[in-house]
Amino acid sequence: MVHIAFIPGEKSQISRRFPAEVVQRFRDEILLRGRGVSLSPKFYLELVPLRATKYAKLITEMDWTVYRSRTDFFVTSDNPAFARRPDSLADPGLVGLERKDLGVELGFPLSRDSLLLVHWGNLRVGYQRAAPSRVRELNRRTILSAHEHVYSPERSNTIEALMEEHSDFRLSYPVH
Repeated sequence: MVHIAFIPGEKSQISRRFPAEVVQRFRDEILLRGRGVSLSPKFYLELVPLRATKYAKLITEMDWTVYRSRTDFFVTSDNPAFARRPDSLADPGLVGLERKDLGVELGFPLSRDSLLLVHWGNLRVGYQRAAPSRVRELNRRTILSAHEHVYSPERSNTIEALMEEHSDFRLSYPVH
């Protein structure tokens, strides 16, 4: 269930971000269902093009670091991209990506031994060796973003322990 706060008669931040007809659809859903509203995946996907250009521009302005590991591997999932503040693993989706002060990092596994991490900095592109603790942390973020499946190139006690540790965690996504 996605919860959207709406105060009738007040200009909300959402009204500055989305066209009036989108805001009206939010209002209608909220009024029909009370304080919480459950959005269909189709509705959610309709919002993506409205924000895609802005997010693409933001991402090109951020630092890009490819983490490489010689000894450990990165997992991927059915929802491989993650956006997280380093100190808050439970952030949903692309929360705060546009706010440099939150330190949000956007990650995406590229292969079993490399992962792209995009973050705010001085517009640099580079490579960095990933220590085992860093690989574990980045894998944790990929696991937390998964809808249902995590894909690993081989069996691993470390990955199984991370999966077990977060077995009851699910991010809130729009549902039909």
